[in-house]
Amino acid sequence: MKVCTNNKCGAEYLSSVKRQLTIPSEMAKKLLNDLSRSIGEYIHDNPSATMDDLIERFGDPKIIADEYISALDRDELKTEIKKSRFIKRIILAIAVAFILTVTITAIVAIIQSKSNVPHFRDSDIVVHDDADE
Repeated sequence: MKVCTNNKCGAEYLSSVKRQLTIPSEMAKKLLNDLSRSIGEYIHDNPSATMDDLIERFGDPKIIADEYISALDRDELKTEIKKSRFIKRIILAIAVAFILTVTITAIVAIIQSKSNVPHFRDSDIVVHDDADE
């Protein structure tokens, strides 16, 4: 069994809970902050604690996440998910607009640079010999 050093097991445990939470981060923040504080206190009081001790004390990360999600207000959860999706769509739209702008600007610059290239005509070169005159 691995003994927790410098809260490493606590951080791993908290990270595992966070991965299991399928809700917007703003909603998960309270649970994660409270859990982080509790884990820190537990490890402080039990410096030889292992990951198994954390699971025994606080529960399986998946179960904690599932129970927290099921305890949330459904309307609030729906609102937060919609808000999160809206923000992600706005960010995606801005990124697409930026990429399109850069691409179009580059294409226009290439076309303009090609149109400014001097054109040479093919013509026959006639050499006059001054000696014949």
